[in-house]
Amino acid sequence: IFSDPFSPSSFGAWMSHAGTHHLGAISFLIADVFLFFGVAVLTIVQISQ
Repeated sequence: IFSDPFSPSSFGAWMSHAGTHHLGAISFLIADVFLFFGVAVLTIVQISQ
């Protein structure tokens, strides 16, 4: 996503480009964030028991 030679330099245009041309990668990153927070919450619950 970051090394795409056709991506624009400004942040807003880059987000639009990534959302249209790299939808699978963006979806994967969003799923990773949800998994990370889920694991973090479960770890905190286990520590508190």
